[in-house]
Amino acid sequence: MRNIYLFNPENDLAIAHGKKRYDAPKAARRLAADMALLPLWYAKENSESCVLTQTEIPADFQKEVLDCLSVKAKWVSQEAYRFQSGDVFRPWGWSPALLERLEPLSEGNLSSPDLSVYRRLSGRQFAVFVLEQLRVRGVLDASVKIPVVAESLQELSSAVASFGSACLLKSPWSGSGKGLLWLRDGWSEKAALWSNHVLKRQGSVVCEPQYAKVQDFAMEFCVEQSQLSFVGYSYFQTDESGTYRGNLLASDERIEQKLSAWLPNPLLQTMRTALLSILSEYLAPFYEGYFGIDMMVCEADGRYFLHPCVELNLRYNMGVVSHILFDRYVASTVEGEYTILHGRNSDELRAFCARMQAEHPLQIEQGRVTSGFLPLTYIGEGSEFLAYMVVL
Repeated sequence: MRNIYLFNPENDLAIAHGKKRYDAPKAARRLAADMALLPLWYAKENSESCVLTQTEIPADFQKEVLDCLSVKAKWVSQEAYRFQSGDVFRPWGWSPALLERLEPLSEGNLSSPDLSVYRRLSGRQFAVFVLEQLRVRGVLDASVKIPVVAESLQELSSAVASFGSACLLKSPWSGSGKGLLWLRDGWSEKAALWSNHVLKRQGSVVCEPQYAKVQDFAMEFCVEQSQLSFVGYSYFQTDESGTYRGNLLASDERIEQKLSAWLPNPLLQTMRTALLSILSEYLAPFYEGYFGIDMMVCEADGRYFLHPCVELNLRYNMGVVSHILFDRYVASTVEGEYTILHGRNSDELRAFCARMQAEHPLQIEQGRVTSGFLPLTYIGEGSEFLAYMVVL
């Protein structure tokens, strides 16, 4: 059996669209092409794995580094790929549009999940449900208010009024950092126009208060054969719009230590136990694979508290990638950064790599990176995105 991986970062947008025919935005298509080799770093070990790419990539790309780090996965262009009996597709995420793309590649043998269930579980309404379950179990801080899932403009304007002037409106399905409208001064004509558009397309709008965020992090989980397990932590940075910028590469113990500046470790363990209980009942029987729950350390009136379920990412995600990167390829005693760089063109990306490699030469000892810079994806003609890690 071969595991066939592909990086389709437009997946959340495709789920929001909901139909088989979907044309991703240009930036999403560029990201998918430039970072096609990202699954090399998280593909299953001790099994035959192959990564699908959109273009031909030289077979000797970083061969010496890949050999030193014992990366066994291979890659092949989608054009050259030929289905073999037993091939199992493991995309970044599942959507109707992806099924349409994979169907001819699989020669009618595609095994896929029930996407109507995946769509329901990936909606922001399910995150609200998880918060409600945490409150029932008595583990949700009183400072975290349950968002309102509104199905009309009247319900939505009432929700905004109940939360005060500073609110955040969310479409139920959208890409990471997308489908958001920040309200600074309460309900407005702009809010009504935006919300009416979302209501017509998706049937509801989620309204929640804004919080004074101190730090983003996440808990990562995995479901295999209906069994849910905790994978580890993700400690990451976003910009003002909520767009992902990068992850800390560090052990779970180190991340817990950093979080302990604001939150007691027993609280994290209590929350993890509660989430495992809730999701084992309401998600694990219907989902297979990795997923993450985005969380925040927040501050109000001089005290810190935990927001334990900002978003659910029902797919592979950058937190999972960074966790696997550290566990497999980085020395346990060091720390680093995992980052997605957006450049103007391939020349700029190559110049960046040359500078970083000169300033931070890669050092590998006993199959693990102890220091230095390592590009994780290939820079081709027209590339604008690069995934890399640097250990200092």
